[in-house]
Amino acid sequence: MVTTNDASLARLMRRLRDHAFHPQRHFWHEYAGFNYRMTNLQAAVGLAQTERIDSIVAARRRLRGWYDERLRLIPGLQLPTEARGYRSVFWMYAVRVKPSFPCSSHRLRQELARRGVETRSFFVPIHMQPIYAQHFAGERFPVAERLCQSGFYLPTHEGLDERDVDWICDQIANIRRCAGVGRAVA
Repeated sequence: MVTTNDASLARLMRRLRDHAFHPQRHFWHEYAGFNYRMTNLQAAVGLAQTERIDSIVAARRRLRGWYDERLRLIPGLQLPTEARGYRSVFWMYAVRVKPSFPCSSHRLRQELARRGVETRSFFVPIHMQPIYAQHFAGERFPVAERLCQSGFYLPTHEGLDERDVDWICDQIANIRRCAGVGRAVA
């Protein structure tokens, strides 16, 4: 869902969402569009979420505070920041594993999964996607590649409470301790 008070932008978005059909000539495309039309049910869910957006954002920001407080005590993790003058909704809580952490981001995610913590990797850069491999053949985007390799998202559902965050952070600390002393991660 997109909202705007710019009439020109609204016209463009309406056109893009409907395959970018030309307004005067059906099945005529001057540029690529999408099939982004919502069903009535999707619109109803979107409106219901919009009505409670303040409580959703407050819960996500509360989670962010709990994660920050606990994870900043664990060396080797880079936590999300918020630029001055901006207010993030923390749709996802993004963590990067630094080289000083005793195991890779991938290994940490595997161990968390074994313990029942669902995580998600950072998005894979477009140039590494099979569908675009030929288009970007031979090109490198080191920052995007580094982010993809070192980052992941922790659970951020607004239904999580402080005990859940404590437990998740305890698992990360335990994995770090075990991996740091060369023992098998238990």
